Amino acid sequence: MKTIEITVKVNETKEIAKEKLLSNGYIQTSNEYCDDIYMTQDLNLLKDKNNILELLNRSVLLRHHYGMLERERERERERERERNFIILKNKSYHQEQTTSEEIISVSIDDINKMKALLEKIGFRELIRKHSYFNNYTKNNITLNLEEVKDIGLLIEYENENDFTNKSDEEIIHIKEQMYDTIKQLGINVGKSYDIKKAYNLIIKKYHLP
Repeated sequence: MKTIEITVKVNETKEIAKEKLLSNGYIQTSNEYCDDIYMTQDLNLLKDKNNILELLNRSVLLRHHYGMLERERERERERERERNFIILKNKSYHQEQTTSEEIISVSIDDINKMKALLEKIGFRELIRKHSYFNNYTKNNITLNLEEVKDIGLLIEYENENDFTNKSDEEIIHIKEQMYDTIKQLGINVGKSYDIKKAYNLIIKKYHLP
């Protein structure tokens, strides 16, 4: 199954963006933190921007979620508060724009032990991403208002339909419609709807030309 998502920069405060979401009928459904560690076997190949996307497709990330799932019952909130995963993301691109994403995610018990295991077989830390996010849901749409360290405030909109048989042109058109959905809320957002968080963090960390 291949899904698509868009990520846009928010050019106003989180409080203002949140108020616009609520006034448009969205309900907050999460209040969480997420720490990601990206691991790769090909760190020595990182010379410039040209191979970042390929490098990320061959990397795995260790994810630690913690916080409150507002939609769960009280006892389930406690059970879901701490969650750890190892994740592989395989993204497809058309003219450097993401056209689909395939995700394999497996629950794990201990991030540090998994990191040590990966290092034993040749993986090295690429970057870390720290974020604080709230999901807002209305009907079948969930928008993620996310503060990412060293990047800023973003809105992520993931479309969970299966786009396996869609052409690149069809997917780009759907992404434009998703972008319009966010714009119609009155939130001040940037023109790009394909902000690549890990890509930008790599450029920043390694000062790539």
